[in-house]
Amino acid sequence: MVQSATPDAIPETIEIGKGMTMTFLSSPTQVLFHATPGCERLIVPPHWHPKHGEYHRVVKGRVSITRGGVTQIATPEDGELYTPAGVVHSLEGFEGEELIIEERTDPVDPDKETLFRNMFSNGKAEANPLKMMQLFYQHGDSYPALPGGIHALEKALVFVLGGCIAPALGYQPKYKYSKSA
Repeated sequence: MVQSATPDAIPETIEIGKGMTMTFLSSPTQVLFHATPGCERLIVPPHWHPKHGEYHRVVKGRVSITRGGVTQIATPEDGELYTPAGVVHSLEGFEGEELIIEERTDPVDPDKETLFRNMFSNGKAEANPLKMMQLFYQHGDSYPALPGGIHALEKALVFVLGGCIAPALGYQPKYKYSKSA
């Protein structure tokens, strides 16, 4: 059964891996990633969004952030870092180091929280590629970055795997999105 992701029905903070949590803040598009000392390493694979940009701000620790092929080590002193819509980006924490990152979207993405809740519904990142592509398809604003960087091919992959094959095999997200793909 698909549930609605309403604040009254689900927790404010969820586990996203060993020693890592995500807290949903007051804004529907603002989250806080927290990796404790000795935790798994935070890895957000290369991806992009056609409709929104993202701001990342390191509150504590440091993170390697790659935007448009340029990598930098970000710390609290760097303030907010902006990644425009359409730009491939990724994040990587450092093994065993505490890390707190705040993320928000511009413009507001009302389904970002639902995407994250579905992505980590089992307490860690979704490992099944068909389920992941289905979440991207239903969210409608997240795409994996493939070698070669051909956005049309990446969109086609999400459509075929997430929009056609995954539903045909009976996959469905735990939480429903406010809009449809």
